Amino acid sequence: MNKRKSIIFWVAILIIGLLVIWFAGFRIILEGKMERWQFQLQQIALRADADLKLRQEKLLVLQQVMKTYLEYESGNIILPKEDSTAREWRLYHGLNNDSLIILSPFPLNPDELRSCEFIIRGSYPFIKNLDSEFKTLIRIYLRLQSGPFIEYFYRDLPPDSVILDGFFNTPERKRKISGTIGQVEATRPFIGHISKKELITSYTALVYKDRIIGEICMDVETNSGFEWLKSTLPDVSMVMFDSTGTIYGSNEGRYIRNDTLMDIYNFLPDFRNLSFSSPEKTNELVTRQETPVHYIFVHVIRHFVTAIYMEKTAVKLSIFVQLVPFFLVFIALWLASWLYYQQRIITRKLKTVTADLKVAKIEAESANSAKSVFLANMSHEIRTPMNAIIGFSQILSATVRDPVQSNYIKSISSSGKTLLNLINDILDLSKIEAGKLEINPVPFNIRQLLAEIGSLFQVKAEEKGISLVIHAEDNLPENLIADELRLRQVLLNLMSNAIKFTEEGEIRLNSGSINNTDDRLDLVISVKDTGIGIKKDQQARIFGAFEQVENQDTRRYGGTGLGLAITSKLVTMMGGTIRIESEPFIGT
Repeated sequence: MNKRKSIIFWVAILIIGLLVIWFAGFRIILEGKMERWQFQLQQIALRADADLKLRQEKLLVLQQVMKTYLEYESGNIILPKEDSTAREWRLYHGLNNDSLIILSPFPLNPDELRSCEFIIRGSYPFIKNLDSEFKTLIRIYLRLQSGPFIEYFYRDLPPDSVILDGFFNTPERKRKISGTIGQVEATRPFIGHISKKELITSYTALVYKDRIIGEICMDVETNSGFEWLKSTLPDVSMVMFDSTGTIYGSNEGRYIRNDTLMDIYNFLPDFRNLSFSSPEKTNELVTRQETPVHYIFVHVIRHFVTAIYMEKTAVKLSIFVQLVPFFLVFIALWLASWLYYQQRIITRKLKTVTADLKVAKIEAESANSAKSVFLANMSHEIRTPMNAIIGFSQILSATVRDPVQSNYIKSISSSGKTLLNLINDILDLSKIEAGKLEINPVPFNIRQLLAEIGSLFQVKAEEKGISLVIHAEDNLPENLIADELRLRQVLLNLMSNAIKFTEEGEIRLNSGSINNTDDRLDLVISVKDTGIGIKKDQQARIFGAFEQVENQDTRRYGGTGLGLAITSKLVTMMGGTIRIESEPFIGT
């Protein structure tokens, strides 16, 4: 499979896998959401219906309690008489309790005030019990047919001005009394002026001596189901309305109290074709419907309709967010598979390249070995006649008296020695690369060795006017066990370079030791000069074979670039390290 076909194949696997995850995951998650939405809708609707039934039962029970209580205490009750002439609303506080208020459109005498207080006192225990049962209960109050409005505030009593303002700005408080014996009715939703919440007032008749003297009223919040919906289904919208189409509440801010289905249709035109009615008012009906824009669930029980709906775009986005971890896991698996496949291809290629490299290495090692053997043999063969040339030139120089001829013989001898040194370096380098050079530790006097090195270069230093300093620290012992011959060769190479590249100043050969133990130490030797120095970008090159500093005057300084290469290899073979610190025109 070529590279292009391989890319197409792996991209196709990625796309197909992502599509399968999307379509399969979308259906599974959507069905799960549908089941959850339907269950939550039933719970909300049944909860609202049960709450409504409970309120109705409690109000009817309170109706009987108040009827019995008023008949029993009839001798203590003087009902206020309606005064059609006076309409100056007055606010009275309870005689024995600061939380009792009586609001009347005409003045009340003391007996009437005590009677109103007596009436509400009979209902107070039942009211406190209802307050603990209903978390959505705001207040219970009594309205008398003659006009007075009696309420016991079982929570914090607001200021008189707030109570009066709330009464006059809430039309539901001043509607005509229409309570019926044995029945509970409810107003449309309205905003409570004091509570600042959306309320519904459920009411029934207040009965005294088999006649209706007023109403028992209960204010409850309409949004209890919506608060529960926010905590369970935060991304779902809900609306509740009755069989007349009047909206009782919604968790959306687009509707206000007493809106109708027409207001829903204005915002959601695709709702017009939905069915919101039940064949029997007492039957429960749950339907799942779908429009081009929304998923909708409708619950109908008695004359109340509860609908929850979700925009398809938002649902798809929510499902996509839920599927993102699965996408990421699949992409990770796909990437791991692709990397494994690529690794196998690379491994196969590496095996082929490694095999070729092994063959090339064997051939190179063979050629290098042959080269080293050839250089060693040739150096050995050349060194023998060179020793003869040097020897005979020295003998001849002792017999020749002609200055010109003597100068020629000195040139021959000097060139022969240079060539012999070069041959020796090549021979040493060849032995090192061929692994034939061995390190032979022997006992020797290190201080004597340093003195001999100083003596060898003292004359050359004096000829150039250079100060030569040989220094051995006190912690350096006299006798050591090491390869004296190779250590001497290292020092000769380093001192030779220092003399060669230094025209003035001084050369210091320092030696000392660190990490001393009873039978071992690390020997530290430094050669410091004030020569021409080396640039930082060229310092790493000077330890390579046949490497020299760029722009170096070879005619002036000569050399082949083998000295430091041999020195570095010898130091490494003896278990040491060598490094350089240098600055141009300052020294090394």
